[in-house]
Amino acid sequence: MKRPSLRRSRVEEPPLEVLYAPAPVEHVARASRARITRPEWSRDPAAPSLTLFAALIVAGFVAIILGWKVAARTLYVYAQIPAIVSGAVGGVVLIAIGAGMANIQAGRRLAAAERAETELLLDEASALVAAVKARRS
Repeated sequence: MKRPSLRRSRVEEPPLEVLYAPAPVEHVARASRARITRPEWSRDPAAPSLTLFAALIVAGFVAIILGWKVAARTLYVYAQIPAIVSGAVGGVVLIAIGAGMANIQAGRRLAAAERAETELLLDEASALVAAVKARRS
């Protein structure tokens, strides 16, 4: 019985001009008309980073649980201590990093919202001053 050949057949590759040619204009215009709607929560620019920080916190708790499970299946204390310490330390570090970064991101988000409200208030005040000046003239 003859073994099948492991060599691949040579396939003709298209020239680079064909691979990197710009898309036709009508195709681009049609693609720009398509509306992709995203959920409201994902429109927030902080959502991806807050999701990542939440995942870090969950990973920290998982690390603590895994360290506990490894220690629980061992009868000897000298084998339990490294598992508990590594799981606990790694888990606490992940939780601290995730919670700290989420706190910083939430603070920045609130500061940006406060700045936007202050700008609106200043715009309204300047419009009010302009209206008073116009009335006096």
